[in-house]
Amino acid sequence: MRRYHPIKRMLPLLLLAAATPAAASEVRLVPSVTVSEEVNDNIRELREGARTELVTRVQPGGQLSYRGPYTNLDVAYNLDYRYYARNTRDDELNHAASLKGALRLWDEFFILEASDSFTRVSLDLARDTVQESVLVNQADQNIATVSPFLTWRLGAKSVLQTGYRFSDIRYWSDTAIDKQVHAAFADYTHKFSERFEFNAGYHFSYTDTARTSYRKHELSTGLRYQYREKSFFYGGVGHSWLDFSNGLKSSDPFWNVGVTNDFDLAVATLESRVQYTEDPLTLSTKQTDYTFKLDKALERGRLWFSTGYTQYRVTLDATQDRKRAQVVLGGSHELGRGLSATASATGERLSRNSTTFNLPYHMVASGTLSYAMGEGMTLAGTYSHISYREEPGESAGSVEVNRGIVELRKVF
Repeated sequence: MRRYHPIKRMLPLLLLAAATPAAASEVRLVPSVTVSEEVNDNIRELREGARTELVTRVQPGGQLSYRGPYTNLDVAYNLDYRYYARNTRDDELNHAASLKGALRLWDEFFILEASDSFTRVSLDLARDTVQESVLVNQADQNIATVSPFLTWRLGAKSVLQTGYRFSDIRYWSDTAIDKQVHAAFADYTHKFSERFEFNAGYHFSYTDTARTSYRKHELSTGLRYQYREKSFFYGGVGHSWLDFSNGLKSSDPFWNVGVTNDFDLAVATLESRVQYTEDPLTLSTKQTDYTFKLDKALERGRLWFSTGYTQYRVTLDATQDRKRAQVVLGGSHELGRGLSATASATGERLSRNSTTFNLPYHMVASGTLSYAMGEGMTLAGTYSHISYREEPGESAGSVEVNRGIVELRKVF
């Protein structure tokens, strides 16, 4: 399969448009640098033979934004140098970058959007190891997307968008699956009022990989209604049809429904969603989420609670299906001028259709103390305890990790 970067072709066009002189243009550049030291007593997250490591990180970077009469452009880049004092691995130079641009022509009738994202992701969709480790079960991911589309304004309250979208998805991993996706779409929106909106759409996509390919058709419809300030509900339903090159066919309903209500005491959100999620290790994974959230604002902080259940179903291999139940509790408080504290606890249980899988329970407790020193400089310290266990109350055969990080960040 021939590989190329569409962003490399579209970026010169966006930059040319951005460089056009205009009195209304606005440019903003924000450089930054972060230096941190991590102490980790089980850097590879092993049951036996835990190894303590000291990781020094230096991360210079910056953000550039441009706002013009025809073009928006946002660029961010971060270089991440890592030094492992006890030689767990060689020194590393990692990169994180993002680009988002939009070119609007003919009274915003024709719009060209382009984006590129290079970041580190977890290879296991059901467990995000990037948030708790610098090296376990991860790979670099790049997603480049180009989408030209037309915006048809059908009267004062109706809008129809028709267009094409190309995505190039690649990984720096021997086990992950690179993909190219060609898609066509038509999305219709009608506003009955400022608070009540109806939508409908049709999407077609063709996904190609070195292993196989498939075509997907989707039809959907939905609505959104805001019944008072900070309180609204939305609902959307649809159906998808997948046709794989190996002869397998799949037909499933999907939905996206939820309600958010402000009880004054706290804001509650209940929602459920079915979507096909980008999974590094599979061609097509259907993700079903059920979540409940509570968020309470305090005079000098906030409290939050969430619980959820997620099911991952791999279309071509039912043995890779996974189910995750999760509970999260946290809070933040401003202790004094520039000094704040945050604490959270997460517990989850992951089950798989596999006889070799163990340690289903995953628990994380963490706390952060942050001090804003002025002139864009912030000093923060974080401690985390991570545990993988067979049963919540049993430590035998478990994976235990203690992680401490001190970080100094300067924004210029």
